[in-house]
Amino acid sequence: MPGDYNIAIRIREFREGRCIGVLLRDMQILVGNENNDPPQIENIIDTCVYAGEILNLNIRATDPNISDIVTLTAEGAPFQIDPSRVSFNANAGNPATANFQWQTICTDIRPASYTVVFKAEDDYTGVSGN
Repeated sequence: MPGDYNIAIRIREFREGRCIGVLLRDMQILVGNENNDPPQIENIIDTCVYAGEILNLNIRATDPNISDIVTLTAEGAPFQIDPSRVSFNANAGNPATANFQWQTICTDIRPASYTVVFKAEDDYTGVSGN
């Protein structure tokens, strides 16, 4: 719902089971009533690869507002581990397209999965200039 919202978060720091500090952070969130629909990324299927293989994903996002230009970005563990083995080539537009490639190696094997976040953002500028 459109409006101005204020929240506060109390953060307690513990050491050896004992509270050693408290911090209060507050934030204002402004929600406007704009005539804009968010871009949508087409479904991406969870993928499992064998170490040594290249993970290759094609990403596509569209915006229902035809005149909006969509930009795709990506971030996550593969970019932090060894950026030289990861590529993300994106083309802005509507639709926007991108190709994500990750050259995996044996040291990438771990019990937990890896997460990569793909973000689609349009160039809409609202009445407030944001």
